[in-house]
Amino acid sequence: MCLNSSKCNVISFTRREATIIIDYQLNETSLNRCVVIKDLGVYWNSSLTPEHHIDDICRRACRILGLIARVSRNGFSVRAITTLYKTILRPLLEYASVAWKPYHDTHVCRIQSIQRRFVRMVGIRYGYAYRNIPVEELESELNLHTLAKRRDVADLTFLFKLVNGNIDSPQLLEKLLFRVPGTTRSADIFFRTQ
Repeated sequence: MCLNSSKCNVISFTRREATIIIDYQLNETSLNRCVVIKDLGVYWNSSLTPEHHIDDICRRACRILGLIARVSRNGFSVRAITTLYKTILRPLLEYASVAWKPYHDTHVCRIQSIQRRFVRMVGIRYGYAYRNIPVEELESELNLHTLAKRRDVADLTFLFKLVNGNIDSPQLLEKLLFRVPGTTRSADIFFRTQ
């Protein structure tokens, strides 16, 4: 297999401040060392935190939300605007969320703020003042669940597919510790380690 050394990079994943720096070579060419790398559309930094990826998707989502706002000024219905949001913007915010799911509240709120801005844009269409828009009511009326809830559903769907054999990954499956109860009255599915 031939590899193009100009397209190859080196990254060291560690939580330590001082990483061991070793120069790697491919075809007698030194490889570039980077701190952030993009793999299959997801940004990874050297400490495996989703901060850079969240920055990127929020920046891109704001641009798309601005595009939807500009395009929808020409008399689009609320249903059409919601369809644009669900088909263009929301998939950007949810792509590969099983791999990069945010765990800090600041990141969760930052991503959710994109949807809240969209709901406020729809609320203005309904005649509300920007500060008085009932965001939660409009979200339920538009059938928009929180993005955190949708990421949880995506995680559970991934787990369901993994356990039922729809995803062929023995490495991940062996990390799940199943509990086979001796009696039928036990409700625990997974083995608990101390």
